[in-house]
Amino acid sequence: MNRDRAIDFFKVLLVVGMIIAHSIQFLGDSSSKIQQVISTFVNLITFSGFMFCFGYATNIAYMKKTREEVSEKLIRGAIKILVVFYISGIAYKLLVSKNLNIVELIKIILLFRIPRYSEFLLSFSVLNLVILIFFNLFKKSLQVNKTFLLIIAISLLATFIPYELVILSQIGIIIGTTKFACFPILQYICYFMFGLYFNQNKIKFNIKFLLLSLLGSLSFILYTIVNRELPSRFPPSIVWVIGASFFLYMYYLASKYLSNKINFSKHFYFIGENTLYFLLTSNLILFTLEYFMPTLKFSLLSSIISALVILIVSYIIIYLNIRYVIKPKGKQAGNMVTTQHHR
Repeated sequence: MNRDRAIDFFKVLLVVGMIIAHSIQFLGDSSSKIQQVISTFVNLITFSGFMFCFGYATNIAYMKKTREEVSEKLIRGAIKILVVFYISGIAYKLLVSKNLNIVELIKIILLFRIPRYSEFLLSFSVLNLVILIFFNLFKKSLQVNKTFLLIIAISLLATFIPYELVILSQIGIIIGTTKFACFPILQYICYFMFGLYFNQNKIKFNIKFLLLSLLGSLSFILYTIVNRELPSRFPPSIVWVIGASFFLYMYYLASKYLSNKINFSKHFYFIGENTLYFLLTSNLILFTLEYFMPTLKFSLLSSIISALVILIVSYIIIYLNIRYVIKPKGKQAGNMVTTQHHR
């Protein structure tokens, strides 16, 4: 069966943007306004975008099956992403923070310490377990509009949680906290739900979603203009969460259109098929560069060129790994969306 190339295209856009933003944040000139704007835009859309893709692919791969049929894959997916989180998190503490010791290592393993640029991964590991636990509720939401809308409402209302009261890191991963930067599942699960819904109902261009998404992103823009500062990202405010909606809808429509109109090479889609590995590999490259060259302040052009070089190097490493290490052992390539989604 063929993969759904539109969602793979969507993930390619997200991965490329993510690597560019990370390159700006590690290698770029932090005083450059244009680099700040690009970094902020990518920060706004990336996690929400991957949540949407996760939901879209989950509906294809799992929602027509029973919990028993999918439980093993979901648990394996959670473990796989958790391992990648540990690798990325430990590398960050060793190469960027430069304060890795046995105590810090134990805290990372037990999830009391959540290193930066790796918290993204942990959220998706937990999401696999959330899908498993609430599997039947998610299935019901695709059949009962009231259930779907209730979950969306709970997700958005959760942005008003008194985050400062959340002390345990392990709980903060799910509902948010002020203790560390995280992407709490509850507040962002609205995008997962829309991913389920869009695939289930074959949504393409729809004036209702266009207007709703535009309203969400305009609220972000107006908030930023009026307050002369960005809405809270860590922990997420409602304006930050809904701020990505219009841009992601445009990404979605563009992905649908371009993947149908242009016959892109399988090498292009390889990025979208292996987003988990691209995040890990690009992180490790950037952490290493930060360790050896911490004072770099690249221009925008240099940052983008660096990002493309990192993308190419990551591609070569991942391709060779999958072809000569993983595939011979009979394993599947890993995705940020760990479901093997097909048409």
